[in-house]
Amino acid sequence: MCTVITELAIEQPQIAKRNFAVYKMGYKTGDGFEAIYTCFEYKKDKIYETNFTYSTSSLESVADSIEMAYRQSIYHPAFVLEGFHAFSTFIRASYSLKRCTTKNIVLGKFIIPKGAKFYKNPAHCIVSNQIIFRKTI
Repeated sequence: MCTVITELAIEQPQIAKRNFAVYKMGYKTGDGFEAIYTCFEYKKDKIYETNFTYSTSSLESVADSIEMAYRQSIYHPAFVLEGFHAFSTFIRASYSLKRCTTKNIVLGKFIIPKGAKFYKNPAHCIVSNQIIFRKTI
């Protein structure tokens, strides 16, 4: 999963003013959660942190995101490659889950904590430098 933003937005991530919920697709693993695309396993209530990495080139691996950028009229797209990617609304996450053909996929509810840096695009995709797994839905 790769979040598309404008190239200008790279310099201006938003800062979370409060904790807020986001959603990821993946697998339930005991009391944890494994992300569908990265196979990264999250433990409940643990805060995870990372640094963002970006690309402004048209990489083949982000072809779907390039098309999404076109549909969203983002003329100078940048791609946030590294970070904790999620959906910013339950409705958007549910829609993606319904379209997924992989078996046993569930939604995980996560928290972007107050003070975290994040980017959000018009497609309700979000990427943050901090995230906390709360529960599977």
